[in-house]
Amino acid sequence: MKNFTICLLMACAPIFSTAAFAEDLLNGCKFNEWNDINGRPKYYQVISKDNAGKEHTVYWLKQAESGEYSNKGDYDKTTFVINNSPAVTACEKKKLHLPTKEEFEALRNCFEPDGRFLSNNGLKGLYSKLPDMENRWFWSSSAVSVSPEDFAFVFSGYDGDVVSFYRYYQDSVRCVGR
Repeated sequence: MKNFTICLLMACAPIFSTAAFAEDLLNGCKFNEWNDINGRPKYYQVISKDNAGKEHTVYWLKQAESGEYSNKGDYDKTTFVINNSPAVTACEKKKLHLPTKEEFEALRNCFEPDGRFLSNNGLKGLYSKLPDMENRWFWSSSAVSVSPEDFAFVFSGYDGDVVSFYRYYQDSVRCVGR
């Protein structure tokens, strides 16, 4: 087991540790479980590929942020990344980020590498790792380039699809580290 510590003003304290746990899933994805100092699961480091084949290493917080948030905020007109929305701010308060559309696709591809939707087995696999994703919608930080003022991409915990959704709606947030 590897321990990580943080030091502030000459005092050090352990913040989290990782077990020597790695599991290969569909499509060559790896899940490494990161625990807090009490051994409780806190993050999954997921190494996976999006639909374009780009590899992503993302630390998925194992518990979704409580509450519902809109995703109405500013966006970068070049990258279409949303900022200053309630959903983005919820993650920034934890020094984390709202996942991108591509990061949600890469997560989905771990459980269903050849499809846009998750099968029943794919959903069971996803829920076994991140159980509070069942039957919920989760905001991404990606605005829709055709109409970014009104729509952003969301991940569906109902079927694993990543679709556009009206940004004023209240949906769930799952924060990630990169």
